[in-house]
Amino acid sequence: LISLRGDPRATGKGGFGRWKPWKEEKKQRESAKRAQARRQELEGRWGSLPGGEELHELHRFFTQYDTNGSFKLEHTEVAVMLKSITPEVYPTDDEVDWVIARADANRDGGLQVAELERAVREWKDYLPYRQKLLKITSTWGDGKLRPVQLRKFLLETTQIPTKDEDIERLIRHADLMGKG
Repeated sequence: LISLRGDPRATGKGGFGRWKPWKEEKKQRESAKRAQARRQELEGRWGSLPGGEELHELHRFFTQYDTNGSFKLEHTEVAVMLKSITPEVYPTDDEVDWVIARADANRDGGLQVAELERAVREWKDYLPYRQKLLKITSTWGDGKLRPVQLRKFLLETTQIPTKDEDIERLIRHADLMGKG
């Protein structure tokens, strides 16, 4: 007869009782199911997540710009990264803040490896509209997009007139940095 007295696997209460390996296996299965569900949720929200060699390449790309070794790309590092992706376009501070706000899933103020792919996609999706927005917002000279300017932009890009309440709701929804 083997004594389990003192074995922490026995009950977790000083070691008295019987060791139940099926409980540990059940916890591992539940943890794996939660991880798989989280991955599916993220893939549904952001498209397919990288794996294998793609992940290795993404990590190498990330470390190239993580100059302070914080395992998080901060504002200046994100700006340098975006500039390297599109050398002909230098992002403004507001654009860098916007990209971070759009891709920062854990809301820590920077981008980690898992958030990098989304940040690049957001930047590339935004670029075709950038020139039109800069042209429209430069009329006031402060870089802000006012309801009148947004209405003009939407009319030029979609040819669909919009109501005042739709414009106000869109501005409230799109103002990620809270700058108006």
